[in-house]
Amino acid sequence: MVKDSIDSIEKSRAKSRQAMLEMAKNYEKNKSTIQHAIEAYKEVIAADPGSKEADEAREAFLNIAQKFEKEGKRASAFHIYQKLAREIPRQAPRHPLKY
Repeated sequence: MVKDSIDSIEKSRAKSRQAMLEMAKNYEKNKSTIQHAIEAYKEVIAADPGSKEADEAREAFLNIAQKFEKEGKRASAFHIYQKLAREIPRQAPRHPLKY
């Protein structure tokens, strides 16, 4: 019974993260709402840093930084790179390197 409740809560949280991720993707499509996309991606990562949605948000974050860099918005790109650099050390590698 308790396990079912926990599973249900986790499924609900995953749906919420997925909805936030989709909203961020929609914001990202329009230059005038890119800042909303950035904030939404941050929220997805903060909600569960180890989730697949957070991984997707980090990837999108990186893509935005690269776009900013190409557009000459180096300070904005740098800010995103810093955020990602601070986030990465807290994450355990998903696929450890094999030597």
